[in-house]
This record gives sequence, structure tokens and C-alpha cells, in this order.
Amino acid sequence: MKKYLPLVTVILLIAGTLLCLNFRTLKMLWYINSDQILTDNRHPLKMSVETAYDLNKLRLTPDERMLVEGYLKHRDLAWYKTMAERHPEDKSFLAACIQDAVGDRVQETEYPALLSRFRKLDPDNALPDYCEALMLFRKAVKTDLVNNVPVYTVRDRALLEEAGKMFRTGMQKPFFNEYAGVIPERVIRLLQLKDDPFDHLRRYTILFGINLRLSHLRMLNWYLLHYAEVLHREGRKSESRAILCSGPQFLLQIMEHDLGALIEQFVDYRINRQYLECAKRLKDERAVALYQKAEDFFQQYRSITPDYKNIKLHGGIFSNMMIAGIARMVPVLDEELTPERMVNYLVIDQLAMVGFCACILLLCGIFGMVALCKRSEPVTFSRKLWLQFIGYGMIVPLLIFLLYTHLDFLSGRMFCLRINLVRTMIGIALLVLLWIPLAVLVRKAVKGKPFAAYARAMLLPMALLLFLTGIILRPMLDHEIRSYWQQETLFRGSRCSTLETRERDYLAGQLKTFMQEEKQ
Repeated sequence: MKKYLPLVTVILLIAGTLLCLNFRTLKMLWYINSDQILTDNRHPLKMSVETAYDLNKLRLTPDERMLVEGYLKHRDLAWYKTMAERHPEDKSFLAACIQDAVGDRVQETEYPALLSRFRKLDPDNALPDYCEALMLFRKAVKTDLVNNVPVYTVRDRALLEEAGKMFRTGMQKPFFNEYAGVIPERVIRLLQLKDDPFDHLRRYTILFGINLRLSHLRMLNWYLLHYAEVLHREGRKSESRAILCSGPQFLLQIMEHDLGALIEQFVDYRINRQYLECAKRLKDERAVALYQKAEDFFQQYRSITPDYKNIKLHGGIFSNMMIAGIARMVPVLDEELTPERMVNYLVIDQLAMVGFCACILLLCGIFGMVALCKRSEPVTFSRKLWLQFIGYGMIVPLLIFLLYTHLDFLSGRMFCLRINLVRTMIGIALLVLLWIPLAVLVRKAVKGKPFAAYARAMLLPMALLLFLTGIILRPMLDHEIRSYWQQETLFRGSRCSTLETRERDYLAGQLKTFMQEEKQ
């Protein structure tokens, strides 16, 4: 039996390593620190798109592969044009082409053809009209910044008139839709992402890449209101006032098919303010009254101090990054913050197991070298000693670690990680140094013998400790992560956080109410 102990030790070490390491969690850590997210980092950990999204494991058709790889790698005008040519009936690719090409002088010769194709494909959509109006406005008006205030100078009056006419054409269309979310949602479906924290992170990364092109709408509105001022100076006051009063219709139109992001509502209220400021410059009291109500409401909303104390105290990493500054009208409950915060801590526990595993393998390597270099008689332990090793050297330390991490008053896991670093480090140390009680017990059992004998005697118990830790702790952590993730309601399964959606719906509902009242 003794001659098989080295083989048993090696098998236990290999099995224990595989059981302890959650390779998916390790990949998530790599992904977080890779150039897939840290695009501004000078020295990111390189991670190919194929590795980041497991593309080689997916069964995709050539067209599907081209869509997924192209969106994740390129996502530029040339790629959108290529996809629009391959899928001539797809509105989303053509819409992206049109918006990416706005103001690009290189594309001016191709732009009329793109607009014509889109109008045939989607005749009721105001998107091509507004994009063309913006392009014409840019050509007709020179823009300079004086003390960070835009100053407009008309370069081509006829072109300015044509741009205004194109805007009015768009206003007559039934709807405005950029189709900005169609392509990324299609990519996410093809990636077959799972319902777990890692794939939630990958999904969010893809959705963050959506180009809302909100600056296009703001710029269009700037030029439009300058055009209204030009008409007013020329004595065409009825036409000027028609533009000033177009705000309700324009805002309701662009809000109908937006993506539901809070930033979109901020831009919509900013557009309302632009109408208000123009009305004040033109001293049109009726137009001022038209937009003042929405502006007063929004300023009152902005004056409310966000209720971020609870999030700062009890939120997880995502909560503190994504929603800490937006909880103005809708409070965040403790039970909503708990699942994500606990997932953070449990993932840290899984990463701490990597440190524990590394310590065990390093010690076994050192002990193995000592045992090989300095031959000694093998030490045999009685059944009683083995029971002590397993009980006091393995099970008890594991129970202490679990007790510490599951009692909040000890581990402080009712608080966010940022303010609980000391107790978190204690928990990590309890796991990484889990082998110390066993080492002490074995040392007592071989007391009086040379270090080489102690080193040889430690190999099998250490391997067994690694195996038992992997077989007991890893399934528990995996189960708890799944359980808490299923309870998560703030971020799981949504494009925006539920809190952001609540705030957005509140703002959008109020603005729609104001605009519908004025439109009537």
C-alpha cells in the first residue's frame, strides 16, 4: 500500500486543484481586466474577441459569424455598409450607415443613395429626413464657439431654407426610430449567453456599445432654432413661431421608440430647454409658457439630492458604479441591494480559493523537493491521528471560515466591499491560510524527527486537504452564487437597471404629459 501513496497524493492534488478552481470565474476576472473593457488602459491584458465571447464554441452560420465578429471587432461605417449590402431589407444596418455618415464629407456622394434606399424601405420613418436636415444645416451654417457659447453664421441661405423644409417633412412622418438596439440584441441572442454574473457582464458590455447618437438630435435642434431666429429677423414671424411651437410634436415623436435609457430623458429635457431659451430670446411669451412648465419640473427634479447613502453603504460594485447617483425619486430597498452585494463577496471567495490552491501546491512542491533531496524513513499515522487531521486540521478550519463568512456581524457582509475591506481581507486570509492548523497537527505528530520526515509526512494530508476543500467548499459557493443571482432584481435580465428604468419612466411620463397638454 505504501508504494501507491505518491500516486494517490498526485491524484488528490490534481483532483483537488480542478475542484477548487472555478475557471469561469477566473475568465471573468481576466475579462474585467482585459482590453474588452479597459479600452483606455495603456497595458491591458490582451483577450481576443473569440476568447472573450467563446465564439469558437458556437455553431454559427457564416452570416451569423460575420454579424457577431463584425459588431464586436469593427462596428464602423465600412462594416455597416458591408452588412447593409448583404442584407438590403434590414433597416437597422442601413439606419446605422445613415447616422454614421452624417457630416462625413467622404461619404457625401453616397449619402443621397443611402437616404433613398432607406426611404423606400421605411417610408414612414422620420430618421432619414432629420439626418438629411442635419447635414444640410451643417453646410448652410458656420458654427463657432465663443466663451463656450455656439455662435452661428449663415453661409448659404437657400441651403438653410432647404434644411428647414426637410425638418418639416420629418415632422409629418408618423414616427422616428433609429433601430439602435436591434443589432446588439441580435448579437446577444446569437452568443447564447447564460443567466449568470459573467454573462450578465458580457451582455452589459455589448449594450454599452450602443451608439444612441443623442448629439445628433441636440445639434439638429440647435440649428433648427437658429433657423427660427433667422426667420424672425426677416419678418417671417408666423413661420418662426411654428418652429418654436414644434417642440411638443418633435419630443413626443423621438420619445416613442427610444431605448428607455435615463440619459435619453436628460437630452429630451435639454432639447425642451433649448426651445425655451430660444423663445426667451425672441420674447415670445406664449412659446415661453409652452416649455417653462417642463423646465421647472426638471430643475426641481435635478435639485433633489440623490438618495445614494443606502447604496454606498449596502450596495455591490455594480450598484455603486451604475445607480448611486440616480436614485432621486425612487428609493432603493435593502433587499434589492443584498443579492448583488453577496454575489460580489462570493466571487471573492472563489478567487481566494485560487490563492489557497496556489499555497497548497507551492508547499507540496517544496516538501516534495525536500523529501527527494533528503531521504528519510516514511512516517505512518494511526487511524486516530488521521481522524484528528481530518477533523481538527481540515473540517474545523473550513467550518470556522464558513461561520465567519455567513455571520454578518463577524464578516461585515451587510456592508459594501469598499467600506468592509479589512474584514474581507480577514476572510480571505482564513481561507488562504486554511492549511496552518493541519501543518501544526502533523508537526506535533512527527515531533523529534528531522524536517525531511515532516516534509514527507505532510504531502498526503495536504493533498487530502486540497481535495476536501474543493469537494466541500466549491459546490457551496457555486450554489450560493446561483441562489443570490436568481434573487437579483436590479440588474439581472434588463438592458438598464430597474432603478434607472423607474427614474426614466417617471421623467418620461411627466414630459409626455406636459407635451401632450401643450400639443392639444
